[in-house]
Amino acid sequence: MQIMDGVRKMKVLCLLAALALILGCSRTPSRPELAKVNENGAAEWKRHDIKGDQYLPAAVNFGIRSTNRIDTPLGEKVAQFGISCGGDPPLEIGVTTLIEAQSGDVKIGFDGASLADEKWDVQPLKLSSGSFDSLRAPEAERGNLLRHLRRAGTFQFEFTPKGGKPQLSSFKLLNINTLLDQEKICKTALDNIH
Repeated sequence: MQIMDGVRKMKVLCLLAALALILGCSRTPSRPELAKVNENGAAEWKRHDIKGDQYLPAAVNFGIRSTNRIDTPLGEKVAQFGISCGGDPPLEIGVTTLIEAQSGDVKIGFDGASLADEKWDVQPLKLSSGSFDSLRAPEAERGNLLRHLRRAGTFQFEFTPKGGKPQLSSFKLLNINTLLDQEKICKTALDNIH
């Protein structure tokens, strides 16, 4: 049983690390792909299949970059927002910033409304390029959060980088409803929020 729990934790870490790598994370704001935006002023959603195995079912991940850069003690960064469904747990929602977070104390909002205080899970990640944190919505709140995301046009996320000041990232949600609705693998996650 401990081996399965260890494998499950490693799969979650790999999933979040894959999100960061898929989205083309950068330590420098000069990378040209960070400047590519669609007509709505945001990067497009990127889809990534995550193969299942004997311990975890297959999953699909959708990730998108924020419409703005944030200032951190390590320089400018671009936050990445991701939604994964089909795995175990069947729904994951998180933000990766390529910097360590001061804590899991965050603020979230939709469509420019007032931000609400929340406590998200901090998932430390170590890659060859360095250490950073992924902030994930608590499992008990993910269904409610996804319901709000499906009704909103934008998502705002504020966190405090370690040694820095609070930073706000904004994400245009674009066609996320269509993308999720088209995925058979997301059916369980979507059925649980209606």
